[in-house]
Amino acid sequence: MTELDFTGERFVPGKGDPMLALEHFHRYHFAAALVKGKHVLDVACGEGYGSALLGRTAASVIGVDKDNVSIHHAISTYRIPNVSFRQGDCVELKGLGKRFDAIVSFETLEHLDQKEQGLFLDEVKEVLVPHGLFILSTPEREEYNRSRIAPNEFHRCELTRYEVLRALRDRFQNVILYGQRLLTVSSLWSLSDGLFGDGQMERGQSAESGDVTGTSIAPLYLLALCSDDPSFRMEANRRRQWFFDHRQSERRDELALHYQLVERERDEARAHVQRLEAEFKERSGWALQLDRELAERKEYIGKLQREFEERTQWALSLDQERAVLEQKIKDLESRLGAITHSRGYRLLAKLGLVPK
Repeated sequence: MTELDFTGERFVPGKGDPMLALEHFHRYHFAAALVKGKHVLDVACGEGYGSALLGRTAASVIGVDKDNVSIHHAISTYRIPNVSFRQGDCVELKGLGKRFDAIVSFETLEHLDQKEQGLFLDEVKEVLVPHGLFILSTPEREEYNRSRIAPNEFHRCELTRYEVLRALRDRFQNVILYGQRLLTVSSLWSLSDGLFGDGQMERGQSAESGDVTGTSIAPLYLLALCSDDPSFRMEANRRRQWFFDHRQSERRDELALHYQLVERERDEARAHVQRLEAEFKERSGWALQLDRELAERKEYIGKLQREFEERTQWALSLDQERAVLEQKIKDLESRLGAITHSRGYRLLAKLGLVPK
């Protein structure tokens, strides 16, 4: 089985944010209830999890994706009799050579440029049977980017609610638009009745029971049901759905615990860094003190060196003076010796006229 990494371009179950998984699985569960007994095409099926989920209720499902690695993964992972996978481009659906009762394509439109979006929707219309059902989802551009630091690098052309409606109404007589986003919900249920039982949804601040219409909630994603069948509109308009997946909640709890451990490690690392910084600061002060002492000692040595050179020069000058004086003494002794050996000196000595 080919292992797929989560890159942010395609959703991969079990990888990435579990809240992202809730969004993706919710769409397919919602669609699965609408395609019961139908022959379905899942366009841009990715790694195949959604096609497999649709196969639980549909008569047959063909998953199509442009990415060859994803298709190989899907073929080897989801071996289901009524589900198959093919490599193909969403703007060349007629090449499949057949028509479908329902076409599902989630998070595809935004990955295409404006021209490709038109070609894709035209292809959907071509391979959909008359009065067939088209289910589409895409981010709502303004709300999707409101909380993002940077645009999604894999999105080429995101659309607003009104742009999506205009593109779909140009091709389908009936378009019902749903909003989707994750909400913070606290669960409270009787354990004797099982999980959630027949409980009601409560509004958060007003504590008002009953259905939450969502009129004040801006949709992060748009999900559209499109058909030329006029009877479909009333049935689809009544649909409202809450989705809960305990596996994703457990995974969220695991990630929350992991996050706490990471936070603890981060705090410990920060404390260690602070200790190292304090030690570095202390040692830096000690090193600076050593530098100052070294500079002082170098200055003292320089002073002694200059003093030594001055005294050496003075000793050399004294030595030169001594040599000059010694030479003068030798000259005087030589002259004195010459005098004492002269005839005149000897004569005067005989006469007793020179000092003894």
